[in-house]
Amino acid sequence: MQQTPTLQAVPTASAATRASRLDEHVALFQSEHSKLMELDQEILTLREQRKNLMAQIPSAKARREELRQGRINQLMGGVVSLEAAQEYRELTELLDDAKAAASLSECQEKRLALPLYQTQLAVNSAQSMVAGCYESYLDHKLAPAILPNLKQQLAELAALTRAKGCIIGMEGARRWALNELGSALKEAMNGEQVVLEGDSPAARQALLTSTRPQCADVLALCDSPGKRQCLQRELEE
Repeated sequence: MQQTPTLQAVPTASAATRASRLDEHVALFQSEHSKLMELDQEILTLREQRKNLMAQIPSAKARREELRQGRINQLMGGVVSLEAAQEYRELTELLDDAKAAASLSECQEKRLALPLYQTQLAVNSAQSMVAGCYESYLDHKLAPAILPNLKQQLAELAALTRAKGCIIGMEGARRWALNELGSALKEAMNGEQVVLEGDSPAARQALLTSTRPQCADVLALCDSPGKRQCLQRELEE
């Protein structure tokens, strides 16, 4: 005799398992975000160094031009200052070296663009996993501990709603009750915050943390496959 197949319930993850997974996702996000901030800071440091370097160039150029004019005047008078000539050569070398240093710094920044882009993708992915896992944790762990008590407390409001329904109709009474509930919830959210037992502050912090680096403009160098290929070819030259 053929047996009729029966459906078997698939066990859902336990609260402890959900909490463990949430902690793992939060830890991954924190790790990836730390890498992102390190790369971001490295680029910011390169930019600050270039800024300081370029700030010295105008005065060096002005001094070199002053020496050049002075040397021309001296030559016209038949006088040569070896000391001024030495300073002129040193300033010329300094300006050439500054230009080379700035170029090298810009190249180093471009080399960090792709790692920054890839790390931001990883951070965004990790943050999305935190959001999904945190939502599941709230729905299956915390909500079941809160909502049943709330439903019991709504019995009197339900009775009041039915009473008003005799006057304004049940549909109008339900709208009135929902409006009152909405106002009460808004007032509670604007009032003193209550600690949610079993909550994960680390997950909240991860979701509130910005994943946009300060030097986000660098991401424009590799925000498409074509741009990434061009950047890689440029860096290989």
